[in-house]
Amino acid sequence: MKVSNRNIKYHIDAHHHGLYVKEARLRQGYKLAEVANNICDTSYLSKIESGRLIPSPEIFEKISERLNLEFPPEERLCPMDVFKDAMYEENMAIIDEHMSKNECHHYERQLIEFFRAVLDDVRDVARKIKAHVDQFQSHLSAKEESIYLLFVGLYSLKRYKWKEAEHAFKQALALAAVTKEKDPYLLMTLGQYYFKVGKMCLGFSYMEDAIVEFKRVFARKWVFHCEIMLCLEYLQVGNVTAVKDKLDMIKRLIEPGEKDLKKNIYYTLVAAVYEHEQKFILADDYYERSVAFVDGKRDERALIAQIAYLYRRQNYENMLKLVYTIDQTTVSELTRLMIDFYAYKATDPLSGDFEAFLRKDAIVYADKTLDYRHMDLFTKELSSYHRHKMSHRKVAEAYYRWEQFCLTLESVERI
Repeated sequence: MKVSNRNIKYHIDAHHHGLYVKEARLRQGYKLAEVANNICDTSYLSKIESGRLIPSPEIFEKISERLNLEFPPEERLCPMDVFKDAMYEENMAIIDEHMSKNECHHYERQLIEFFRAVLDDVRDVARKIKAHVDQFQSHLSAKEESIYLLFVGLYSLKRYKWKEAEHAFKQALALAAVTKEKDPYLLMTLGQYYFKVGKMCLGFSYMEDAIVEFKRVFARKWVFHCEIMLCLEYLQVGNVTAVKDKLDMIKRLIEPGEKDLKKNIYYTLVAAVYEHEQKFILADDYYERSVAFVDGKRDERALIAQIAYLYRRQNYENMLKLVYTIDQTTVSELTRLMIDFYAYKATDPLSGDFEAFLRKDAIVYADKTLDYRHMDLFTKELSSYHRHKMSHRKVAEAYYRWEQFCLTLESVERI
C-alpha cells in the first residue's frame, strides 16, 4: 500500500495501520466490538485491521487513544537491519541496546525474540512466539516477512519438517527478489541444505553467492565460515586442488594473534592437502594441531577429521586414545555417532553390536535429518557387514533402505 499523507504524523505507512491496531487489541484482550464502540462500525474496524481500509485521522486518533497506541520515532534504524548487524557481529548486545531504547514496536520485539529463540534452538519458546507472530504475518513489510520466513525455514529444519522449510525458503527467496536484497544468511543456509541432501552443484552455487554478499556487508567472520564450509565440501568430493587454492585467502581471514577455533579448522584443511600430497609427517603435525584445546573447547569438525585420518592410516591405537579423551556429553549427536562408528570399525567391525548400531542409531539419524552423505556411508557399511556375514538377503535390505531414502529426497520439493 502507499503511504497515506493524511496519517503521516503517526510515522507509519498504510501497510502497518492494521498491524498496530490488531496487535494492540489482541494483546490487551479486547474484542472488535469493544474497541469500535462509539467510534466506528465493527466491520469498519475489521477492514482497518486487515489492511483493506485506511482510517480517517479522527477515527484513527480515537482508536489510538482507546488502545494506548505508542509509535516509534520517525527517524530510526530498522530493527531488522540492527538484528542482522548483531547476528553478523555475533554480538547480540547490539540489538539488546537498540531495544532498550524503546525504538521497537511490540510486534518487532516479537519477531526478534523469535529469531533469537531459533538461533539458540529453544524450540518451545520459538513455537509460542511463532504462533503469535503468524497472526500478523500478512501485515509485515516485504523486508520483515523475508527475514521472518528465513527463520521459519530454519525453525522447520531443526524440527525436521523438510516440506515446511522448503516452502518458507522459497517464499523468502521470492520476497528477496521483490526487495532486490540478497540475504547472505539465507544463501548460506540454502547452500548448507543442498550440501546435506547431496545436491552439490546447487550447494556450491548458493555458498559462493553467500560469500560475495557477506563481503559486500563486510561480515568478515561469516566469509570465513562460508569459505570453510565450502572447502570441507570440496574435500568430500575429492577436489583438493580447490581447497589448496583457497588456503592463503582463508589464512588472511584469521586475525593475527587471534585465539579461537578458527585456526584449528584451518589446520584441518592444511593437513588434508598434505595428506593428499602424501606428505604424511606434515599431515600428522597439522592434524595434531587441529584438535588442540582452545579455552577448553575443540572444533568437532576437526575432531572427526583427525579420527578419520588416524583410521585411514590404520593408527588405531592413537585413534582410540583420542576417542577416550572426548567427553561425549558435550558434543553433537552426529559427532557422537561418528566417534562410535570409527571406534567400532577399529575394534570389531564384524560384531553384532556394530550391526545394531548402524541399523538402530546411525541410519535412523541420517534418515531423520535427511543427511545424504552419512546415509550413503552408513548403508554402504551395513551392506558390507552383511556381505562379510554371507547374508545376501540383508545386503539387499540395506540397499533397499538406501533406495527408499533417495525416494524421500526426490519427494522433497525443489526450490
